[in-house]
Amino acid sequence: MKIERLEIENFLTIGQAELELAGKSLVLIQGRNEDDDSANSNGAGKSTLPDALCWALYGETARGVTGDAVISKKAGKGTRVALVVVDDTDIYRIVRHRKHKEGKSALWVFRLKPDGTEDDLTLGTDKQTQEVVERIMGCSLEVFRAAVYAGQEAMPDLPGMTDKALKVLVEEAAGIHRLQAAYDVARKRLSTAESELAAKVSRLEAKRDALSHSKLGLAEIEKSIIKWREDNSRLTDEVVASAKSLSEKIKLMEKEESYLSESEVKSALDEVTKTLTGRGEQEKAVEKAQAAHSSAQSEMDRLKFVVQTKKAELAKARADLDGIKERVGKPCGECGKPYEEKDLEAAEKLSRKRVAGVEAEAINVLKAYRKAVEVAETRAAEVESLKAALPDVSAALHLQSQLLEKAEKIRDHKNAIVRSRESLAGMVNEVKRLRAAVNPHEEMRAKIAERCKDLERGVSELEQEVSAQEELRELARDAATVFGPAGVRAHILDTVTPFLNERTAHYLGALSDGNITATWSTLSATAKGELREKFNIEVSNDKGAESFGGLSGGEKRKVRVATTMALQDLVASRATKPIDLFVADEIDHALDDAGLERLMGILDEKARDRGTVLVISHNDLADYIGQVCTVTKKGGVSTVSGALTKEI
Repeated sequence: MKIERLEIENFLTIGQAELELAGKSLVLIQGRNEDDDSANSNGAGKSTLPDALCWALYGETARGVTGDAVISKKAGKGTRVALVVVDDTDIYRIVRHRKHKEGKSALWVFRLKPDGTEDDLTLGTDKQTQEVVERIMGCSLEVFRAAVYAGQEAMPDLPGMTDKALKVLVEEAAGIHRLQAAYDVARKRLSTAESELAAKVSRLEAKRDALSHSKLGLAEIEKSIIKWREDNSRLTDEVVASAKSLSEKIKLMEKEESYLSESEVKSALDEVTKTLTGRGEQEKAVEKAQAAHSSAQSEMDRLKFVVQTKKAELAKARADLDGIKERVGKPCGECGKPYEEKDLEAAEKLSRKRVAGVEAEAINVLKAYRKAVEVAETRAAEVESLKAALPDVSAALHLQSQLLEKAEKIRDHKNAIVRSRESLAGMVNEVKRLRAAVNPHEEMRAKIAERCKDLERGVSELEQEVSAQEELRELARDAATVFGPAGVRAHILDTVTPFLNERTAHYLGALSDGNITATWSTLSATAKGELREKFNIEVSNDKGAESFGGLSGGEKRKVRVATTMALQDLVASRATKPIDLFVADEIDHALDDAGLERLMGILDEKARDRGTVLVISHNDLADYIGQVCTVTKKGGVSTVSGALTKEI
């Protein structure tokens, strides 16, 4: 894993910078603070370079700065840090923003394709995209700090860590966290196997219960078959007895006198009907005469009204004529000139014509009215004459009522006989049906018997499945044990501890002439002498303190450097993606000349092994390191020049 390029825009003190980081060997990063002569190189922004690298990858600087605090105070916004990372044949571009006009505060990830285009790997949220970044890098922030960044606040104080913190760091550095994932998978598979076994056992028990229930049902259906036969026989006998009784009743009904006298009643009813029919014809003639009289009366009343209307109209026409004569000598309403007879001659002539017309109409209407009166009187006389000729049929009506009542009784008697015959036929059919009926429980008995056979086969199959599932459960349990804390993880820790001790001794021996020892331990003895898992680093000085706390500042620095580098070697030896970069930030602090010379030898070894080692220091290390990159702060903004820079 190579971090090839780092691009910085308005991050902390740095305004703009583009750095090449791959294959640079040993590079000294020094600073020059032109804003404060007394500060020398302090505050120039040297540590901003690894801070930018760490922030771009994890959203937090190597020294724990996050959020808006990373924005350049000078710019106030527009922070962006981009990395180009090469993982074997894959090239990625990781870009993180803070209050940037284009990227806002988002994290972007792209994969560069051979044709120069990019696949956007950015997901819906920064949290999801951060997981993509960590998969690309192959480590978390804590391991990145331990494997890549050493110095100042960022250097892990491994000898002073708690058991829990040191355990997490060592296990992740050793790749044991992947075994935790395998353990989680194994436990999940064990849980699934147990759940499936429980489900199969439950199904087996349910199948057995169903078989037992079906067998009980088969016994019950046998009882139902016998009962049905008994009920069918009893019901058949009852219907046969009822049919015989009804047949005898029908014979008696057919011999009754009222049933045999039907023809005599019908003949007498016909005679009465003829008599009443004659009376009906006469009544129709009366109704017809009454209708004619009503029509004539209506016409008379209509013409009477017309006569009255014409009389009123004639009176008005005559009054209008008299009014014209009275206007002679009276002034005109328009010009005021008095009317003369000759002025009114035309109006008088027209009025007289109107009077004559109305008089003629009135005479004609009066004649028609008098004729209508005569017709109405004639029609009234005809009605009275027809009414007087109607015969008395009250006796015939009484006889008809009696005969109809007797005929109704005869019909009811016949209908009763018909219904009884129909009932008898139904009983005969019912007896045939009952005698031909198939016992319905026979089919159910066959179905239940077949179901019992199926259930027995199912029980046998499930018993085999349960046995096979029990074997799978045991295999899953064995896998969970292997990947569990007492399994392969413990074995790996047994191999990790010697490796850490060997690498720590290598670095500490070079830094302290072998006077100081630091021993990694993953087990400790209890008061009862029992071993339990506990992570710690025991430190002693052959010529001084017997613990880490009793060492001098320089000695502590040597132990921290040695243990940190040992942990980095562990990560590099076990990581699927070892990172070809190491940053040493002021780890030369508090070292004497001999210790500094030894440290430079170790860093040179690291550079040959890791590809690029960046040494940040405010001390003059030019005698040890030939390549120099300078961070210069001026006017509140830092710029980068020298070995890492690329012309923009």
